[in-house]
Amino acid sequence: MGYIVIKISQNTPRVIRNRLYKLLMGTTITIGGRRYRSVGLIKKIGGGLLSPGVYIVPSDKLEELIEKLREKN
Repeated sequence: MGYIVIKISQNTPRVIRNRLYKLLMGTTITIGGRRYRSVGLIKKIGGGLLSPGVYIVPSDKLEELIEKLREKN
């Protein structure tokens, strides 16, 4: 099984980079004093974060990741 490295360009607008980070790594929100954690796509498919803006994804799960990103626009 191989891995693919995905890099988010520094030229990408900050709003888009933040949205991608939350989608890929997950986020925590607080509602009424309770905290809820969403699991990111990277963790769901078995990938990881190498450095800010650089992710590693199993090559056999790449299509699944691309499909989920297209669903979220």
